[in-house]
This record gives sequence, structure tokens and C-alpha cells, in this order.
Amino acid sequence: MSTFLDNVIKSILEQLTEIGAKGDMLSRKQQGTVALEFVNTLVAGLQLNPQSATLIVKLYRLAKKTDAVDPKFLKATFQNIKRREGTLYQDVAKKLETL
Repeated sequence: MSTFLDNVIKSILEQLTEIGAKGDMLSRKQQGTVALEFVNTLVAGLQLNPQSATLIVKLYRLAKKTDAVDPKFLKATFQNIKRREGTLYQDVAKKLETL
């Protein structure tokens, strides 16, 4: 199962890279939105570990960096992480606050 998930994650990250490579505003918005959707999926569906926590921070940073994602979606994603129980969730939330 772990290998399968690793392959799915790798494929999603490759697709995010392809979307962002286009460089136009619509592509950046799509890239950021998909990144945040993936963050929310990871938060809802996986037991957080150090690797997934790092991935979540990187994806959130990517979405925020595009400057094309709906700020309400960014905030809702952040709040979703912040209200989760557990040290790793709180550590991720603290890192996201500094971005």
C-alpha cells in the first residue's frame, strides 16, 4: 500500500509541476487550487507523519506563492489543519502561519 501511495503522490506532484510550467495566471490558479485540494485530502485521509507534514507545508507554500488562489480557500485550508488534534498538526499550523 505504501508503494502505491508513493506512486500516486509522485504522479500528482508531477502533474502540479506540468500545470505550473505553463506560467499564465489561469495555470497558476489551477496549480494552487489543486495543491490545496491535495492538502485537504491528505489532512482528512492520512495519519499525519513527518513526511506527510513536510509535504503539506510544501504544497501549501506552493499554493500561497502562486498569488492566484482564492484567499478564502487558503484560510479555510489553514483552519482545517489548525483545528485538528495532535502535535504534528499544530506544528504544521505554526509553520503555515509564518508563510
